Amino acid sequence: MLLLKLLKESFIFALNSVIVNKVRTTLSLLGITIGIFSIISVLTVFDSLQTSIKNSFDELGKDVIFVTKWPVVGNPNTPWWKYWNRPQPTEREQREILRRSNAAETAAAYYTFSKNIKFHSKTIENTSIQAVTHQFDQVVFFELQDGRYFTIDEANAGRNVAIVGAKIAENLFDAIDPLGQQIKIGGKKAIVIGVFKQQGNSAMGNSTDEVIMVPMGFGKTISFSRNVNMEIAVKAKEGVSNAMLKDEIAGILRTVRSIKAGEEDSFDINEISVVTNY
Repeated sequence: MLLLKLLKESFIFALNSVIVNKVRTTLSLLGITIGIFSIISVLTVFDSLQTSIKNSFDELGKDVIFVTKWPVVGNPNTPWWKYWNRPQPTEREQREILRRSNAAETAAAYYTFSKNIKFHSKTIENTSIQAVTHQFDQVVFFELQDGRYFTIDEANAGRNVAIVGAKIAENLFDAIDPLGQQIKIGGKKAIVIGVFKQQGNSAMGNSTDEVIMVPMGFGKTISFSRNVNMEIAVKAKEGVSNAMLKDEIAGILRTVRSIKAGEEDSFDINEISVVTNY
């Protein structure tokens, strides 16, 4: 009986407190509600970001490794000048990988630089230009809204052709059909042969919406500088693990670069998991 009496008195006291302190109670409940919705909103944004990152990685390919001068995650015990003094990956090395590798399906060399682009009186400054070898579309997934990719002859000859991003096409040409139009990239004339399908924002910054892609040979006539940050993307054959591919590619590059036994690699080989696990 005593217990029931205590519970009854506690309930009456709590009810009186709520009635007397309506404003404080309402504000407390409001604060809790806002907090719950804030947590839900953050989780929703985080889930959306995870999806965006996953989609970006899927475009790059899980069975692709990247030969680079710089590591994605540097060794704190290695001085920066050692990385700086490394040679850049080259087209020759990309060709040697294609010739010697048994584990690689294909390999593409590429680099990115910025130039102003112009069509009639319109100019877009500091546009991202990506110079690629012909195999690039076999390594990195992307879609074209209109037009076509480079032919192997156009790529090998370094023809002045270009594929433009959806936003660039929209801002530069308005209602004009971009295909067949002549633009200037850093003062050099180029014919538009394709338009990328609009992707929207990418968590990894690899959206094609504001990019112009050109054959490697043509890109070199625009960028001029020899000190470009070139990379090589290598796609594994079906059934070949990234670890097996990395070991083989490392051996090929050490041979091509005449690196002696016991000497450190003068390159890095990275994969998507390095980024996702970091």
